[in-house]
Amino acid sequence: MVSVNTFAKIAVCQIIQDYFLHVMLLEGLQLNVLQSNACKNSGLKVSKMTKLRNVISDRSSQTDHVEHPSVLKRLHGTFMVIAWLFFNSLGVSVARYFKQTWINRQHFGVLRWNFYHRVYMSCCWILTSAAIIFIFIDLKGYKASAHAIVGLTTFALCFLQPILGILSPPQQQARNALQFLHRIIGHVAYILAVTSMFLAVGLQAARVSKTMYGLLAGSIFIHVLAHIMFIFLEHLTRQKEVLALNANEDASFSRWRKTTLMLQMIGLYAFTFANVVYVWGG
Repeated sequence: MVSVNTFAKIAVCQIIQDYFLHVMLLEGLQLNVLQSNACKNSGLKVSKMTKLRNVISDRSSQTDHVEHPSVLKRLHGTFMVIAWLFFNSLGVSVARYFKQTWINRQHFGVLRWNFYHRVYMSCCWILTSAAIIFIFIDLKGYKASAHAIVGLTTFALCFLQPILGILSPPQQQARNALQFLHRIIGHVAYILAVTSMFLAVGLQAARVSKTMYGLLAGSIFIHVLAHIMFIFLEHLTRQKEVLALNANEDASFSRWRKTTLMLQMIGLYAFTFANVVYVWGG
């Protein structure tokens, strides 16, 4: 017959065990207690205490061995996000829609739209190259994965783009073919870069919050929405300018194009900043 006193000690000991189990699992601390006089006098088996200690010790060991991304990995992600979500998107917009804007205005002997395009794309090229170098140093070589394959393909196309942009053969037909190829490769590289980012979010080594899927989608939405607005403004320009365009004047709706570009820049900056925060915040 179990006395009331013994029963109370058993109950108290069980409460202590449950409490420490809860605390240790949350905090990841090691269990060095739980063998108080109350537990000893209650007749509980030591094996049960040992089993509890082993469970908590295993959980603590797993927590201690969680590897957070290195600084180089975070820099790799940061540079790729800034390069492609911000600089590349703006570079494509000014090259595609601003050739009839800022007429006769130059920077360092280069038409303003072309100057901005070169600046944006040079930043994209430099950041992408640095990101690739960082990840190779961090991984000490190449490790095959879908993210790595798509990323290296993106880098190869990005590396090729300045060469195609500089080439200017004397034949007009060849020049048009190179410009068309330059444009197509640029769009393909952007698609691959964004795809690589989505693949990176799913990597266990990245340890990035799944919220970043939505932030990446938001950046793409701003990019696409800006293109839709630019195409609409181009359509309005064609309808209004029935006569030949004056070569010394900006095309119609140039002010709206500049406003759209500014809004695109603000939106891309906001989403790029948010993505970088999640790259470093995990």
